[in-house]
Amino acid sequence: MEEDPDKYPSLDRALEEIVPAVEAYGMPDGYPPATSMYIASDPVRAVDAILNAVRTGNLAQVTGLVADASYSPDDYLEKALIAAVKADKLEIGRCLLDHGANMKKRVPRIMTGSYAAMSKSLPFLKLFVKYGWDVNSVELSCTALHYFIQDCEAVTWLLAQKANPNLGTVETGIVRDGHLLDMVALYGSLEIFDKLIAYGARLEDSLALHHAAAAAANRSLGYNDTRIMARLLELGVDINEPDNKGKPKNGSLGAPIFWAIRENRISNTKFLVGKGVNVTVKAPCGGKPIELARKWGRTEIAEYLESLSVLPQPGEFKADAQRQGAMAQALRDSQVELDPWDVSRQTAYEVQLSLLGQQNKAKMHSARKEQHYMREVVESKDEIS
Repeated sequence: MEEDPDKYPSLDRALEEIVPAVEAYGMPDGYPPATSMYIASDPVRAVDAILNAVRTGNLAQVTGLVADASYSPDDYLEKALIAAVKADKLEIGRCLLDHGANMKKRVPRIMTGSYAAMSKSLPFLKLFVKYGWDVNSVELSCTALHYFIQDCEAVTWLLAQKANPNLGTVETGIVRDGHLLDMVALYGSLEIFDKLIAYGARLEDSLALHHAAAAAANRSLGYNDTRIMARLLELGVDINEPDNKGKPKNGSLGAPIFWAIRENRISNTKFLVGKGVNVTVKAPCGGKPIELARKWGRTEIAEYLESLSVLPQPGEFKADAQRQGAMAQALRDSQVELDPWDVSRQTAYEVQLSLLGQQNKAKMHSARKEQHYMREVVESKDEIS
């Protein structure tokens, strides 16, 4: 008579049924560690014992496993430490470090200690630093400051631990692993930006204004709302500086206004215009801001720039009452042929001066009086002709 195969299950099959319960509740008192069953079945799965103990927060079981001389799966301490970071089990992490977990060991390709910053766990980062981790360690082209760039508390603590705000690469694209000032301009807050500057972050190494021009406003989270751009201009950053810093480079967009246009940031574009940006500057790839706005389908920005197309750029006329007075006097003496276009350009320039805040009320009042007179002259000449 043939025996029922289910009556006497194999060891492997029995383990498949027992192991889940052991993982969840641990072994009863008086029994050997759970790993004995894993090892008997499959040595490769042996590390699962400590990983599951970590994830469930079973400190006693973790302590028993690391003390068991017969238990030594490959990289089990480091894998368990990574699991502790991800599961936010700080005391278990401390236990593993006390038993020799190596934060500088790569498992499989990333240093174990980097997971604290990559997981944005400040408690674990503080623990790791206490056990000798370097806050300036670089992983995936980033330091801890890069990963915590939106966390003011963490940035403040890292800077106090001598984290270097100038580690990073200068990129012309909008990327996460760029210079720290670029990142905070794109993702962070003015408070964090000011802290980095206070601790010596170098503006000359960054493209912070370009990234700020490309940033989306998110006031509820304290992100860029043009204040970082304003601060950069206060610090002397050139509003028209090309992103290749004078060294031709593939992929360059050019001045900050092109970054704002590419990312379709109408508010940032208006801010730059209001601060005197050159709207006739050409991009390395060719084209003025209004031309690229049309090409890239940024309709609202294109319409806005079109409305400014009659405005002369700074330098075309002198922004002072002397020129206005000279023009008015010439008209009164009827010694100068007046082109109506000059009148419209002069009017437009007054509007621009008002936008830029470069003319006080007294000058504006005087300019309006002179402009009114010039319009009357034009109308009278039209009637005569």
